[in-house]
Amino acid sequence: METEIVVIPFHGQGHIFPCIELCNQLARLNLKTTALIPSPISSSLRLHPLVQIMETSTHSPPPPPPQWPENSPSPSFPAMLDPLESILLERVAAGKSLPTVVIVDTMMSRLLETCRKFKIPAVSFFTSGACAAAMEHALWMNSPDKVTQGQVLTLNGLPGEMALSSYELKRFFFRPPHPPPNPTSIESQRVFGNKNQAFPGWESNPPPLPENMSLFHKEMPFDRKLPPPLPESMMSSAGKMFSGQGPLPPPPQPGGPPRWMEETQGSVVLMINTCSDLERPFLDYMADVAGKPVWGVGPLLPSSFWDWTHGEFHDSAVRATRDSSVSEEEVRHWLDNMPHGSVLYVAFGTEVGPTRTELAELAVALEETHRPFIWAIQRNAGRRMPPPPPGIAADVEELRPPPPGIAAEGVEGVDNMSILPEGFEQRVGSRGLVIHGWAPQLMILNHTATGGFLSHCGWNSMVEAVCAGVPLLAWPIRGDQHYNAKMVASWLKIGSIIMDTEMDGEISKDVILAGIERVMSAVEARRQVESIRKIFSGGFPASSRSALDDFRQLVQQLNQQE
Repeated sequence: METEIVVIPFHGQGHIFPCIELCNQLARLNLKTTALIPSPISSSLRLHPLVQIMETSTHSPPPPPPQWPENSPSPSFPAMLDPLESILLERVAAGKSLPTVVIVDTMMSRLLETCRKFKIPAVSFFTSGACAAAMEHALWMNSPDKVTQGQVLTLNGLPGEMALSSYELKRFFFRPPHPPPNPTSIESQRVFGNKNQAFPGWESNPPPLPENMSLFHKEMPFDRKLPPPLPESMMSSAGKMFSGQGPLPPPPQPGGPPRWMEETQGSVVLMINTCSDLERPFLDYMADVAGKPVWGVGPLLPSSFWDWTHGEFHDSAVRATRDSSVSEEEVRHWLDNMPHGSVLYVAFGTEVGPTRTELAELAVALEETHRPFIWAIQRNAGRRMPPPPPGIAADVEELRPPPPGIAAEGVEGVDNMSILPEGFEQRVGSRGLVIHGWAPQLMILNHTATGGFLSHCGWNSMVEAVCAGVPLLAWPIRGDQHYNAKMVASWLKIGSIIMDTEMDGEISKDVILAGIERVMSAVEARRQVESIRKIFSGGFPASSRSALDDFRQLVQQLNQQE
């Protein structure tokens, strides 16, 4: 029987690109892979010969905005169709074989039901890291709603460095109080992923994992070369707990269960876009609470990045360039003329970012700092949430009046020049480079002139900075970005969070200026991120290669059971 893996990402490049790189990594193991993606993205991808793109015309809704209760159902859109079921039905009608395994982005978890109907084993894939998911669960278990002003909440089972102050808790998006189910109930076993339970909804259990495959990736018996354990000082309570020397997490307390627990029900394995070198205790924590193998298979940067060893790095060799006001060569030439480690790179991704008022404050701060900078401004600059897909009304979009002196245009489809104060680019002159549209981020971060990265701390951007050895100034906006920022500042210790003191409201120019000075003069953070970068100098992490090899062995066993 021919082996085929189908990978289904959520919409948006932050989901599609990691899924495509996962396909490329699987293809390197001689596994034929098919990715179901929206057609507008396909032309910008670089693919292994064993990877096939199957374009779908359907689209999914954006993630819920912060003001929607996280434990409420996601909105139902007429355009939410099932791209998988129609393909499987066509194959059945034509007498063709079905996929061996389907890997489903956790944001597309509704497709797990389709896998169940067709009796296809499913793997849940997190395009972000393990820290955010682990902290969501730990917060549920540790009663954040009971923390009062000035107290610190220790997250049992996670490193002590991840303890949260009452002020930090304000910045995280919690679910409304909702008591968890009775631990002995069937519903509780379903949500907790009881190690011995039958997968709910299956007419029969999915094919079992190999008998010698442990729940914990680090304990699996296959030949591998994992990195050495983290130092005792870094393991804190997590290392003691999983070695049996420390207390287990307490029984569930009031607070909403993390959505990912329900979204991964029915999957046989969890894959996460990370590696043990960065997130060992968080991977271990998730394996314990999920009750199934949890494999770090990243960071899923472009394959060409891992193959690059010296000389100039070209983003155009990795992904097709898109609309931009400046070419990659012009950006490189500008960087070549700047002193080593002197440039601050500012970029907030393509979907969310600071408000228009905050962007105006950022412009003034960049003008006053007198440090060289590159500022990449996307066409949706000024949004606090992703734009909706075509055909979906933007009735929940945050629209703020522009600050004085700033044009009133400038959301989607409008020239993003309007967010800059009049005469800004002329005043900063050659000290600043403003890029409207796409920026060659990997090239910028890996250039020797770049000394700091002001970022929303989306997972992909954070990992790209880590692998390039660039300290971060985190400006989280929503969702997992807050957890990533905490990881940057407290666990990896490779930067700081722009809101370093208790404050409410929007970020001011003075706060931004102070943050810029911190990141550009952070000697210890620079030394720490450089030491982490060296871990990746040998290419794609060995622990992630081992995890993918485990997956390959699982696929082989599933084929033998046919």
